[in-house]
Amino acid sequence: MPRSFKRDARTSLSTSLGILTLDTTESITPSYQSTLTEHPIEDGSHINDHVTHQTPTLSVKGIVTDSRFRTIEGSSSQLDAKDFLIKVRTEGLIVTYTDLFQIRENMIITNLSFPISNEHMALPIEIELKQITFVKTTPTTTTVSVRAKGEDEKGTQSGKDATDNDRLTVAAKISTGA
Repeated sequence: MPRSFKRDARTSLSTSLGILTLDTTESITPSYQSTLTEHPIEDGSHINDHVTHQTPTLSVKGIVTDSRFRTIEGSSSQLDAKDFLIKVRTEGLIVTYTDLFQIRENMIITNLSFPISNEHMALPIEIELKQITFVKTTPTTTTVSVRAKGEDEKGTQSGKDATDNDRLTVAAKISTGA
């Protein structure tokens, strides 16, 4: 069944601790960066043969007043909003970002600042959020055949038996990929 959301035109950040809604959103800047590999060759030029896409980020600038911040316990002040954001960043809590056009889940605050301004009696904030991806791992077991020293591919012995040290060396090479 599709999810239905009633959205406020304002930007909000929600966590397990509460919801912070910006009174004014000055800017929202999504960023999608990629890195291209570079390999120098003899003539001094470079070969680019692979691209890696970086995790998307979102930069938000806005203002919070006393009227738009609420925690699990109830409404709070600008100073509480600042402490709330610092706690969310410090504890690495997962944030759901919502604005008029989008909902982004599984975000982490990677940068947080509170520029000082004499223009208004509110809390200006600048937040950078980074999308995180959860990976599900499944353990697997594999069998590796270890030949004795001096044993050829047919299994014929041409020397001594493998020692425990030989087996440990092979296991170490397998685990490190060497």
